[in-house]
Amino acid sequence: AMYRFDLRPPIDIRLDYDTQAALILRDATMAECNQVMARILGAKKPEALLGIGMDDMPKNGDYLKDDLLDFVANGYRLIDKESDMVSPQSGEVFFQRSAIGIIEDGHLTRLWGTSRDITERRLYIDKLEYQANHDSLTLLPNRNLLYTRLTEAIDETGADQEFALLLIDLDRFKEINDTLGHQAGDTLLKKLGPRLSAVCAESSATVARLGGDEFAIFLPRIRNVQQAVVIGHKILDVIRQPFELEGLDAEVSASIGISSYPAQASDISTLMRYADVAMYHAKAERLGVSVYQVSHDPHSTKRLTLLSELGRAIREDQLELYFQPKVNIATKRV
Repeated sequence: AMYRFDLRPPIDIRLDYDTQAALILRDATMAECNQVMARILGAKKPEALLGIGMDDMPKNGDYLKDDLLDFVANGYRLIDKESDMVSPQSGEVFFQRSAIGIIEDGHLTRLWGTSRDITERRLYIDKLEYQANHDSLTLLPNRNLLYTRLTEAIDETGADQEFALLLIDLDRFKEINDTLGHQAGDTLLKKLGPRLSAVCAESSATVARLGGDEFAIFLPRIRNVQQAVVIGHKILDVIRQPFELEGLDAEVSASIGISSYPAQASDISTLMRYADVAMYHAKAERLGVSVYQVSHDPHSTKRLTLLSELGRAIREDQLELYFQPKVNIATKRV
């Protein structure tokens, strides 16, 4: 769509931005437009729109006022600004608009503009963005979207607000795949997503699939870590309910590891690692749910440093062997 609005009377550009925007909205009249613009505004011919005031044009929300403020503030230019409006015929439509003003003797006398329908492009971009942030099998958020929401929470949450990350790993999932086939395993994973989401519906949680039979749940607001433990046990209860697969009632269990911010970790990498350590501890000890503890962590930085130093000591022949016998005082024998 292409159009031209004339300003009668011209507007003094020394006025403040809000006043100029209000005057443009009030005094601008359509002086020229093409057939596309006429069709958008519901007219049969461009001539039917000549003389219509800008304020009389169909509007959806306050985007026109915002456009005019940006137009004035940016030196009477508007470049590729996007917005949407709801059309009774087409539903939600996305537009990209540009405009330039003509200044004569310190006054804005007219403005030229274009408006392009970018709905198809926006829908395509939205589809690509959805695919990039969601698991294709379960349609749950994926690792990428989970990390994004964790990052936002860390950036926005104060030190006094706690949140938790739960990592869930299914037990005996490989047995279902090997016995009933991968299609049955995929069916189970798809059925599991809604169950997890239902448990966390009241907590504004993000339920994500990380890959394989591993899921994660981000609880953005918890009173304490015990609340996350309670939710973890509720999750185990819904997972234990039978899944109908290939005419059979298949039962699975799971192991859940929990880490919390900021009490235990202050960054995403550490949160994920601690939850992973807790999950493997829960699996090894058959606890169902486990909260991260340093004593359960076989991969501490202290241990990693010791392994590195020991390797260097062996290579550089820095080790010395000492023999200290133990003597039985009563028998005086070693």
